[in-house]
Amino acid sequence: MKRFISLLVLVMVATAAMAQGGRVVRGTVLDSDNRPIANATVSAVGAEDSVATGSDGSFTITVPTYTREVQASFEGYHSMKLEVDGSYLMFKLKADSNYAKTKEQARIAAEQAAIANAKAAAQARIAAEKRAEAERLAAEKKAEAERLAVEKKAEAERLAAEKKAEDERIAKEKAAEQARIAAEKEAAAKVKAEEDARIAAEKRAEAERIAKEKAEIAAANKEKRDALKMEIAKHIKGYESYVNVSYNMMSNNESYAGVDYIGGYRINNNFFLGAGVGANAQIIEPPYNRLGPIVIDESVVLSHGAFYFPVYAHFRAQLLNRRCTPFLALSTGYNISLPDSFDLELTSINYNPSGVFINPQVGVTYRIKPKLSIYCAAGFNASIIPECIDNTGYSATIKQNFKYGININIGISF
Repeated sequence: MKRFISLLVLVMVATAAMAQGGRVVRGTVLDSDNRPIANATVSAVGAEDSVATGSDGSFTITVPTYTREVQASFEGYHSMKLEVDGSYLMFKLKADSNYAKTKEQARIAAEQAAIANAKAAAQARIAAEKRAEAERLAAEKKAEAERLAVEKKAEAERLAAEKKAEDERIAKEKAAEQARIAAEKEAAAKVKAEEDARIAAEKRAEAERIAKEKAEIAAANKEKRDALKMEIAKHIKGYESYVNVSYNMMSNNESYAGVDYIGGYRINNNFFLGAGVGANAQIIEPPYNRLGPIVIDESVVLSHGAFYFPVYAHFRAQLLNRRCTPFLALSTGYNISLPDSFDLELTSINYNPSGVFINPQVGVTYRIKPKLSIYCAAGFNASIIPECIDNTGYSATIKQNFKYGININIGISF
């Protein structure tokens, strides 16, 4: 069983050594009579790792590639070094003749230590006697100190009694002086309170007068504002026109700039209903118009064309009755476009890009005069536009599909 365990250990050590990139060296450590030496230390010269021999004197050690020698040593024997010239080393250690002498020196040292211990015990006894004498003297000194403390305490109590009596006398005189000063302060405070009450009454009367004047001014201002609102309401209600310029960016990367006119009727200060017409010109065409014909099987949302003309209904709602107010708007109608065409690989196809659209907006308007305002708005535009699908190179299917975009509007109403 021991040999099996030793063999297993040797295999594991060899595997670890191979994983680290060193050399595995095996061997045996014997004495001069060829008897195995157990627990001898075997190490690679210049390395930190070492191993101990087994009961049969055998060992296995991993030697780094930069190490050329292995050393074996054991207590009572001379150390021995061998050069690594193979994978097996045989050490024969010679007994150290000075080892017995060293043991005799150790015995002498032990006797000297015993003598030193006896001497130390005697010194400890003398120290204990000295300590007992010191404790006796300390007790006498403590008793004398307690007697002096009692005398000092009695003297301190006498002095404290005298000081207490003096303090009580001074305290009575101080209390009388404080009572006189307090009476004088109380009289002065009463006079001051009467003066403060008079001043407060005057301030209260002045504040009431000012508050009354402010209330009268506020009421007059309210009447003026109400009259102005009624006057503005008279002018706001009725026919109204809008002219705005717009910039539209579509989802197929084309862009349009346009101008619109909207005419209608303002029902009240908040709601407007009308109709509009516009003209839009393409300023950025879609990428496929610049890159060449549409390739086979490519699906592309087509363009509105170079120009398109929206005709639509327009609704607008102002959210606040103020000079500057946010508003919501909705335009829906039909984009009228000129016929257009696109190129396939082998032919071209004509199509009509006209279609319906819806354009919700949110913006801010500022009233300069009752019938003159400026505004800006941003909106989301969804419109029907043809899409090229099923492209074979000779023909393609045109399908109506939604195209999305955003627009920015700046305009004037009058």
